[in-house]
Amino acid sequence: MDYVITSIASQVRCDANALRLIISALLGYPICVIYNIYLSKSPIITKHIYYTLCGLFLCYYNYGINTIHSFVSCIFVWTVLTLIGPKRKAIALNLTFCMSYLLYGYYVTQTGSEYMFTWTIPQCVLTLRLIAMTFDVYDGHRNTKILAKLATDSPTYAKNSTKSDKLELFSEDTAVDNCPTLLQLLSHSYFPGSFLIGPQVKYKNYLKYIESNDNFLPKCWLPAMSRLMLGLIYLLIYQIGSIHWPYQYMNSPEFDSYGFFMRASVVAIIAKLTLCKYLSGWLIAEGVCIISGASYNEKTGSVYECSNVYVLKFETATTFGGLIRSFNLTTNEFAARYLFKRLKFLGSRIASHFLTLLFLALWHGWATGYYITFGMEFLIMKMEWEVLSLFNSWRNRNKTMDSLLSAFYIRWPLLVFFRIYTIYMFGYCLVPFILLSYTKWIPVLTQLYFCGHIIYGTWLLIPPLIVPYIKAKQQ
Repeated sequence: MDYVITSIASQVRCDANALRLIISALLGYPICVIYNIYLSKSPIITKHIYYTLCGLFLCYYNYGINTIHSFVSCIFVWTVLTLIGPKRKAIALNLTFCMSYLLYGYYVTQTGSEYMFTWTIPQCVLTLRLIAMTFDVYDGHRNTKILAKLATDSPTYAKNSTKSDKLELFSEDTAVDNCPTLLQLLSHSYFPGSFLIGPQVKYKNYLKYIESNDNFLPKCWLPAMSRLMLGLIYLLIYQIGSIHWPYQYMNSPEFDSYGFFMRASVVAIIAKLTLCKYLSGWLIAEGVCIISGASYNEKTGSVYECSNVYVLKFETATTFGGLIRSFNLTTNEFAARYLFKRLKFLGSRIASHFLTLLFLALWHGWATGYYITFGMEFLIMKMEWEVLSLFNSWRNRNKTMDSLLSAFYIRWPLLVFFRIYTIYMFGYCLVPFILLSYTKWIPVLTQLYFCGHIIYGTWLLIPPLIVPYIKAKQQ
């Protein structure tokens, strides 16, 4: 089997491990079809066992004996939750263990300058999933205590709960009342639709899905096939494009011979192709979640509960904020829900944002490129927030200019300009993320004169100078 995979990979010019990963993601479709047809009305324990075994099989097919790493992480988290219970100590232990184990994995597998397809790929997805589950159990325990207190203080609370009461509860859409059983935790962790490359599936939603006896194929197969086809299109674009524009091209003598604009254009193209690779994987996996029914929202009727990318928004975004809000959605939601909002005690949005991005950089690995890219995201978003705030304030005060900027012949050229700006500058930011090693990304950014760092870094000095002037003028 390995010989066949290696042979096919050499023919299509891709990494054999990457091809095996894509095949495994595609196998999620028949696995979930079988579940819906034959197991949807089976006992809950049977469903959990089925998904656990299928997920373990796919993991072993890709990583062999290294499957033990994910299994050990699951056992540790379950043991902590069982012995300690839903307490802050459990959160600290599970978060520390999961991140330490993942970073150890990066240390022993990702030491070179080339990205390797190893067991750390599903491990990084699992790390967020187990941390999120620990928080969900803790939130559920806190909510139970709050409801008990409210019920004691007001005997009629259960019948007359108000919006203000509900606002006191923590993460009602994800919080769970009980610690998971070992089988529940394993089933959720190894769910074939999201174990290998994401997306993140909320534990509470997953339990509801397993407890349902519905066959989701009639309402979900068409949206799932559309995501699959879209994912395969992105994969084809990446595969063909990377043959002509491989990321190694940025370190070639030919790249060095170009002028500034041509270098920036090459960087933008290669970054776009790299994003096509990620989008293809996310869309294929998202299709599996849809066809399984795990992505179905009973209240709204939407089948996109596990969406990881808004394709149209991503392809038309004219700001970095718009880009960030349109792809890798479940990871961004994790960062917002379990990190950014819980750092509110710092009293600073900037500090919370910085620490959240630092965590995400560390979650990606040890390579310097990750920290430079997320550092750039911090600088860019800080500048974008402040510039847009100043611009909107000025626009609200100047109704004539507001009307002019709303005109079709002004608005559309500006949108085109900012779309081009976003493509080029996002490409610049992704250079360290793509090349990873400082020995590779520094020469490329040098050829681009570190223009992005200069632009966004300089902005740090500007607000202290202009904000007092603007406030004085407003007064």
